[in-house]
Amino acid sequence: VSIIKFYGVHIYNYLKLLVISIIMTNGLNIIENYNDHAKLPYLTTLVEEFIKGDMSSFWITIGEEETAGTGLELGWNSIILYDTTGKNTVLDKVSIAGSEIIEYAKKIDGLDRITLNFLKPLSLMPIHVDGNDLDEYDTSGPHYNIILPVNTAGRSIIGDKVILNEKGKSIVFDCQIPHGAMNDSLETRITIFLLVSKENFS
Repeated sequence: VSIIKFYGVHIYNYLKLLVISIIMTNGLNIIENYNDHAKLPYLTTLVEEFIKGDMSSFWITIGEEETAGTGLELGWNSIILYDTTGKNTVLDKVSIAGSEIIEYAKKIDGLDRITLNFLKPLSLMPIHVDGNDLDEYDTSGPHYNIILPVNTAGRSIIGDKVILNEKGKSIVFDCQIPHGAMNDSLETRITIFLLVSKENFS
C-alpha cells in the first residue's frame, strides 16, 4: 500500500505540473546570443569530473523542513559552486573540491553563479521564480538563467514549455519566468544552473 501511495502522490503532482505549465507564457532565449557560450561545454566537462565523487556532504536539501514526513518530499538537492552576488555562501569544502571549476568560472564573461541541481527519480521541482523583489514575468532584472543538462534524465518546465533534458542543449530564460522541473525517469536528473548577466547577451 505504501508503494502505491508513494507513486500515486508523485503521479498526481506530475500531472498537476503539466496542467500548470500549459497556461504559462514562453520566456526562452537562445544560447548563441550569449557572447561566451563557447566556454560552456568545457565547464560541463569539469562538472562531470567533479560529481564523480560523493556529493552528499556538499549539497543542501531544498524544502526539507517544510515537507518532512508528508510523503511529498521534493527529492531536490543543490550545491552552490560559485557566486559573485553575495546572496549565497559557497562552503569552504566545496571551494576546495571545486577549485578548478571556480577558477574557470572566473574566465567566463558575466557569470555570477553556478548551482548544481540534483533531482531524484520520480521527483518534482515546484514551479517558482528566482526573485522576491520582482513579479512573475517582470523581465527587467539583470540576469538570465542558463540550464546545462549533464544527462538526459527528466524534463525542465520553463513558462509554457516542458522540455526534455538533452546533454549539450542549453536552455536560456529570464529569472522571473516561472520554472521548475520533473523527473519521470529512474535516474537522477543533474543540471548545471547558471546565473549570467544580460549585458553579455546580444
